[in-house]
Amino acid sequence: MSKRSRGETGRALPRRLAVPPPHEAGQHRSSGSWTRHAFRPWLVPLALGIVLLWSYWPIVASLYRDWQRDDNYSVGQLVPLAALYLLWCERHRLAKCRLAPCWWGAGLILIGQAARFFGLLFLYESAERYSMVLTVTGLVLLVAGRQAFWQTRWILVFLFLMVPLPGRVHNLISGPLQNLSTAGAVVTLELSGVTVIREGNTMLLNDGVAVAVAEACGC
Repeated sequence: MSKRSRGETGRALPRRLAVPPPHEAGQHRSSGSWTRHAFRPWLVPLALGIVLLWSYWPIVASLYRDWQRDDNYSVGQLVPLAALYLLWCERHRLAKCRLAPCWWGAGLILIGQAARFFGLLFLYESAERYSMVLTVTGLVLLVAGRQAFWQTRWILVFLFLMVPLPGRVHNLISGPLQNLSTAGAVVTLELSGVTVIREGNTMLLNDGVAVAVAEACGC
């Protein structure tokens, strides 16, 4: 009996796994579920952005061609990059905004799509391009909510500068702006002591060097 008792007592007992209290287990489960769902809200704007880019890809391609060919609007290709930089600068304020989707954004999206349909129907390319910016604005309001929309309102308005003006509007304002730029250059050069003779939008400097003010300088 004594030997058996020694053998039984000397035998290694199996280890028991430490079971956390119920409240701690609930905390671990909740934290794990939070980490699994933490980035899920960002999938919505990411998916919408991909769909938007796919839908407007022909318009984006035509915009890029205009930026490369037209000196008046070559700066337009820098507008999206500048908008991203401005968003980065506002990241701390945007982090404090409460994400609450606003259904008024759906109305802006519908207005943008109506403008796009109008452009497709009447072959008015500017309407299609402006509809893209309106749709982006509507998506921000719909997904992010009013606070984020209000915080980024000027950045969204800034995006309209990447779209070239309609032909009629461009022809209406380009001439006066070009004349204004030429007049300003003449005044500046004369104040600097340079002799200037103006002939239209061409300046003759010191009776020998001809300098023309391009239309892009006015726009």
